[in-house]
Amino acid sequence: VSSWWNLFGISLFNFALAPTLPSWVNEKAPEVPAFPAIVTSLCVVIVLYTLIGIVGALAYDDWSHGNLFTKFSQSKSPLLQATVNIYPIIQNLTTIPVLSILIKYNL
Repeated sequence: VSSWWNLFGISLFNFALAPTLPSWVNEKAPEVPAFPAIVTSLCVVIVLYTLIGIVGALAYDDWSHGNLFTKFSQSKSPLLQATVNIYPIIQNLTTIPVLSILIKYNL
């Protein structure tokens, strides 16, 4: 059971909550309750990440090494190979609004 708590901490830092929460609390509307908003969004993201991971894992038989990205990059499908390159770009583009808010509050 203790290993799940270690995974929980890693997941929270993976979502970059620690540096962004104070700025988000300052930016949110006063009538928005902070705790339910954070818990709901985390639950939705965790469920989506888990479903994507399970479906991706079921698509491959051999899991002796690597992760889903290595399986996609070794695939013969151009679409799967493109997703390996597109995902980091999309991930970085979605952080621009968050980082803009962080910069605004740090000036």
